[in-house]
Amino acid sequence: MLTPESLKVNRRVEDWKLRLIDLTKRNRAIYFQPTKTSHLTIVYPDVETVYSRLVSKGKNWEIRQPPLTRPGETPPKMRAPKSTEITPGWSDPNQLDRTLRNLSRRSQSEYMERGIRILYVTFGQLRWTEKDKGQEVVSPLLLTPVELARDSPREP
Repeated sequence: MLTPESLKVNRRVEDWKLRLIDLTKRNRAIYFQPTKTSHLTIVYPDVETVYSRLVSKGKNWEIRQPPLTRPGETPPKMRAPKSTEITPGWSDPNQLDRTLRNLSRRSQSEYMERGIRILYVTFGQLRWTEKDKGQEVVSPLLLTPVELARDSPREP
């Protein structure tokens, strides 16, 4: 039989458990909303290859940069990607550079200030509908922490 003290402790523990998980729309691990500067879609290679090299083998990926072109110029032909390169969904090199710099800056800032990693590669998405509102929600399924690095400050 539970004593009044143990019931009080159990209630307190349950309250703490509820507070540990942020179930509000601010939690991007539940309510993911992609923006131009907060995410990068990988179009090549496939998910299994990216996962295998990154997680299973613990090896790095290089981000394939589209060639810079001036307005009115015909873009040069893209070379075939190397086996160590991922191809992002951005075809505009300036937008890709802005996105990568933003992700890197925010990630480093959070790590320096709070000691937590906030940059992840997501493998798979769960699409579900909120019962009360009927709104479709996208939630990442498997998150793997990553870090962006450059060979030098002048490198893309």
